[in-house]
Amino acid sequence: CCNLFITGYYRVMANKKLPSDYPQFSFRISIQDKDEIQSKAEKLCDKLNQSLSEEEKVFRKNEVITLALYEGLRVINSKGVKKRLKD
Repeated sequence: CCNLFITGYYRVMANKKLPSDYPQFSFRISIQDKDEIQSKAEKLCDKLNQSLSEEEKVFRKNEVITLALYEGLRVINSKGVKKRLKD
Protein backbone atom coordinates (compact mmCIF):
# COMPACT_ATOMS: atom_id res chain seq x y z
CA CYS A 1 0.00 0.00 0.00
CA CYS A 2 1.31 3.42 -0.77
CA ASN A 3 0.36 6.97 0.17
CA LEU A 4 -0.02 9.79 -2.31
CA PHE A 5 -0.50 13.51 -1.88
CA ILE A 6 -2.76 14.72 -4.70
CA THR A 7 -3.92 18.36 -5.01
CA GLY A 8 -4.18 18.89 -1.29
CA TYR A 9 -5.98 15.64 -0.53
CA TYR A 10 -4.37 12.73 1.25
CA ARG A 11 -5.36 9.53 -0.51
CA VAL A 12 -4.34 5.97 0.29
CA MET A 13 -4.01 3.84 -2.80
CA ALA A 14 -5.20 0.26 -2.41
CA ASN A 15 -2.89 -2.47 -3.52
CA LYS A 16 -2.92 -1.73 -7.21
CA LYS A 17 -3.25 -4.87 -9.28
CA LEU A 18 -0.76 -5.64 -11.98
CA PRO A 19 -1.50 -7.31 -15.32
CA SER A 20 0.26 -10.40 -13.98
CA ASP A 21 -2.45 -10.65 -11.27
CA TYR A 22 -4.95 -11.57 -13.98
CA PRO A 23 -4.54 -14.82 -15.88
CA GLN A 24 -4.81 -14.61 -19.64
CA PHE A 25 -7.52 -16.54 -21.50
CA SER A 26 -7.00 -16.99 -25.22
CA PHE A 27 -8.25 -18.96 -28.16
CA ARG A 28 -7.89 -18.78 -31.92
CA ILE A 29 -10.52 -17.17 -34.14
CA SER A 30 -10.49 -15.54 -37.54
CA ILE A 31 -9.42 -11.92 -37.93
CA GLN A 32 -12.94 -11.10 -39.13
CA ASP A 33 -14.56 -12.65 -36.02
CA LYS A 34 -12.05 -10.87 -33.74
CA ASP A 35 -12.70 -7.51 -35.37
CA GLU A 36 -16.48 -7.98 -35.20
CA ILE A 37 -16.45 -9.07 -31.55
CA GLN A 38 -14.15 -6.19 -30.65
CA SER A 39 -16.37 -3.68 -32.44
CA LYS A 40 -19.54 -4.98 -30.78
CA ALA A 41 -17.88 -4.96 -27.35
CA GLU A 42 -16.68 -1.37 -27.81
CA LYS A 43 -20.15 -0.21 -28.91
CA LEU A 44 -21.76 -1.99 -25.96
CA CYS A 45 -19.25 -0.45 -23.53
CA ASP A 46 -20.05 3.01 -24.90
CA LYS A 47 -23.79 2.35 -24.58
CA LEU A 48 -23.53 1.00 -21.02
CA ASN A 49 -21.23 3.81 -19.90
CA GLN A 50 -23.53 6.57 -21.22
CA SER A 51 -26.11 5.91 -18.52
CA LEU A 52 -23.70 5.75 -15.56
CA SER A 53 -23.45 8.40 -12.90
CA GLU A 54 -20.05 9.91 -12.13
CA GLU A 55 -19.74 7.74 -9.00
CA GLU A 56 -20.29 4.45 -10.85
CA LYS A 57 -17.39 2.44 -12.20
CA VAL A 58 -17.21 2.40 -15.99
CA PHE A 59 -17.55 -0.82 -17.97
CA ARG A 60 -14.39 -2.04 -19.64
CA LYS A 61 -14.31 -4.04 -22.85
CA ASN A 62 -12.73 -7.00 -21.04
CA GLU A 63 -15.61 -7.06 -18.55
CA VAL A 64 -18.23 -6.88 -21.31
CA ILE A 65 -16.62 -9.76 -23.24
CA THR A 66 -16.37 -11.86 -20.06
CA LEU A 67 -20.04 -11.19 -19.25
CA ALA A 68 -20.99 -12.10 -22.83
CA LEU A 69 -19.11 -15.40 -22.56
CA TYR A 70 -20.82 -16.29 -19.29
CA GLU A 71 -24.25 -15.31 -20.58
CA GLY A 72 -23.74 -17.04 -23.93
CA LEU A 73 -22.59 -20.25 -22.26
CA ARG A 74 -25.60 -20.13 -19.92
CA VAL A 75 -28.01 -19.71 -22.86
CA ILE A 76 -26.37 -22.47 -24.89
CA ASN A 77 -26.45 -24.77 -21.85
CA SER A 78 -30.16 -24.18 -21.27
CA LYS A 79 -31.40 -23.95 -24.87
CA GLY A 80 -28.84 -25.94 -26.81
CA VAL A 81 -27.20 -24.98 -30.05
CA LYS A 82 -29.40 -24.11 -33.03
CA LYS A 83 -26.53 -23.60 -35.46
CA ARG A 84 -22.76 -23.64 -35.56
CA LEU A 85 -20.66 -20.62 -36.42
CA LYS A 86 -18.94 -22.45 -39.24
CA ASP A 87 -19.61 -25.87 -40.74
